[in-house]
Amino acid sequence: MSAQVLADGGPFPVGHFELLPHHVWLWTDAVEGRHELGILPSVACFVALSGAGISIQGLMDLLGTEPRHVLFGEIEIDLASPLRPGAGYDVTTSIVGIERKTGGRIPVFDRVSIVYRLLESGDQLVATVRQGWIVTRQGEPRP
Repeated sequence: MSAQVLADGGPFPVGHFELLPHHVWLWTDAVEGRHELGILPSVACFVALSGAGISIQGLMDLLGTEPRHVLFGEIEIDLASPLRPGAGYDVTTSIVGIERKTGGRIPVFDRVSIVYRLLESGDQLVATVRQGWIVTRQGEPRP
């Protein structure tokens, strides 16, 4: 299944998100940031997930799983330039890797690597967001 998911795993249709001032304010408040410091880099995660060309549920469906079997792992953000309130961002999304692993508490799981690229004006890279998901595979035999 992993090879088929990677073959189907993108890039997905380009999504779009308009970053409005109230999005920035709500995000900053939610993460207990300081409003006077400007836009937090982590707003890129919000833009990536909100503007992706496929929903989180769509990704889970593609991976053949449901929310109770998914743990969001690490997130890495590379900013090429600051995000701006009022700007529109195109978001490309790709599954770039799936690795079957075994563990102690979770006997069999897939580590799924997803990359979101935020582009302003269609081609100006503003940020790259890399996200790791841990997808438990209940009932799968250990490799």
